[in-house]
Amino acid sequence: MTKPYQEENFLTPIWNFLPSLTKTLSIIGFVILFFTTLSTALGSSGSTGYEFEKDLIRADNYTVGPQESKVKFFYFLDLQCPACRSFHPTLTTIKSQYSDRVQFIYKNNPLDSIHIFAKEAAKGAHAAQKQGKYVEFIDAVYERQDELGNSLMEEIALDLSLDINQWKLDKRNRDIEKLIEFDQRDLNQSFFPASSVTGATKPTGEPSGTPTIVIMKDGEVVDWWSGGQSLEQVTAILDKHLAE
Repeated sequence: MTKPYQEENFLTPIWNFLPSLTKTLSIIGFVILFFTTLSTALGSSGSTGYEFEKDLIRADNYTVGPQESKVKFFYFLDLQCPACRSFHPTLTTIKSQYSDRVQFIYKNNPLDSIHIFAKEAAKGAHAAQKQGKYVEFIDAVYERQDELGNSLMEEIALDLSLDINQWKLDKRNRDIEKLIEFDQRDLNQSFFPASSVTGATKPTGEPSGTPTIVIMKDGEVVDWWSGGQSLEQVTAILDKHLAE
């Protein structure tokens, strides 16, 4: 009977000569080596330059209020998140009332798996920050969030009288992309104790939704929650920690 055609190379006779156990071990070894190499490559490319920021403030985060404030209000936002848009007027009011006693820190948490323009909008905001228009850019995005896309962001930059060429250049700046990435890692790698709002804790390594608000006092996390809350709830929490 004629044997089916099988293309051979110079390794084929050697492979056929090997015992079955040796072949099995060789295959297992190759699989282990493949996944180890892949894991190393992914780990090194994804973690370059990352160092966990324990107090959650990075040099390029936008802040309002005195740096020496004992109470700090961290706001992890997603510019395409409807809940963030709903909470934005409350945040604006809280800032106007407390920015003489509380430091407000804006940090990024674009959920780009469900909000396709969230990361680009965050980049646009930080590019606008370089020209002194971070909050103005965010305000404009939230006002027209339903239209969010690259053309709207460029229109907002023009309406804010930004140097549009510089804004586009800064928007592609790798440092801005790293800031956004590291802000998200800071949130994910943090442990938060039981929330006074929801009662939930946030384990280390677990992601959080948007908006996520974190209250720190004297360098320690004293409260946190995910989702927008009423003005009365937030002011009561801040008043409590300022009075203690």
